[in-house]
Amino acid sequence: MNYIDFFREEYLTPEDLLTFVQVLNLFQTSMPPGECWCIKSANHAALRSFNATHPHKARFKGRDAQALALSLVNQFYSDEKPVIVRRSNCHSFHCINPDHFFYGTHTDKQLQRQKRNGVSIDIEIIDEIRELRKTDQQTWTYKALSKKYKLPEHIIGRICRRQSYDV
Repeated sequence: MNYIDFFREEYLTPEDLLTFVQVLNLFQTSMPPGECWCIKSANHAALRSFNATHPHKARFKGRDAQALALSLVNQFYSDEKPVIVRRSNCHSFHCINPDHFFYGTHTDKQLQRQKRNGVSIDIEIIDEIRELRKTDQQTWTYKALSKKYKLPEHIIGRICRRQSYDV
């Protein structure tokens, strides 16, 4: 699949594709590198086809603008990676910078949310926590693991019970 087919599947015209690309180009040329391209805070006539009425994503003519932006950098939905994940360096739900998103898993989404909240966690740490807890539950209580890894107890509990970060 390519971005032209993706826009066509979303029932968007070539003119819509051109408008979308022009808006991305406008942001890229007018914003410092790495900044969020938030359509909610931007004020430009080219953004009239965009809206921020959805609480967690930008929309372009009623479609998910983040998915459209990712298609332009050849990232598409797959069964292995079905979720659009906002990177931890992004501070706006209504950002359309394709560098601030990727397709990933629910676990990736949780990890990025924790990083955004200042919690340092990754897959290796999750595996270590589960292994320690599995080997000796008496020694490695949620509280002991919490102190060792400097994570809140409720997150440790969810990891050990596989309620969160299940990989």
